[in-house]
Amino acid sequence: NLTDTLSLLNGALCAGLAKETEPARMFYLKLIKGNYKSPSVYSSLSDIYLKEKDTANAFKYIRMGLKEYPSNMSLFNSEINIYLTYNIVDKAMSNLNIAMEKDPANFTIPFALGTLYDNMANDTLRPVAQREESFKNAEKAYQKALTIKPDYADASFNMGALNLNKASEILIKANNLPPDATADFEKLK
Repeated sequence: NLTDTLSLLNGALCAGLAKETEPARMFYLKLIKGNYKSPSVYSSLSDIYLKEKDTANAFKYIRMGLKEYPSNMSLFNSEINIYLTYNIVDKAMSNLNIAMEKDPANFTIPFALGTLYDNMANDTLRPVAQREESFKNAEKAYQKALTIKPDYADASFNMGALNLNKASEILIKANNLPPDATADFEKLK
């Protein structure tokens, strides 16, 4: 009356590699029901549901895993990725800030936070004050990523693009000035 958890785990892994989601799901569910102890079982099952766009079950199994393994950064990052996938910005930002405290050496966390702020800074539907605040926060986040990993090309590129976009906005304002507003044009230039 014993469950062969190693066979179930191998079956789940093989089914996953073969992109056979239904058998993989069945094996992972059996492992959870059999109280198999591994955070990866929860994240793998959540990934299956996430690929099927079943957010309720994706969140359900990540949260079950986090309840069982509250300090597991892999599960915590998986939850963040679900928020990012479905553009749940407030929750993603909150979790990214928590993740930076828990894993201060991980340069991808401030980069992801910078990307969220960057998107908000470029969202013309947002109020100007909020966009400007988002711009400053994006700069800070990218700079933090670069402080942790100075040769991080993605953060350098995004920091440059962020500033280039801001410069483009100023250039448009300058070019839309009337011809007699030379002092304002020079100031913007």
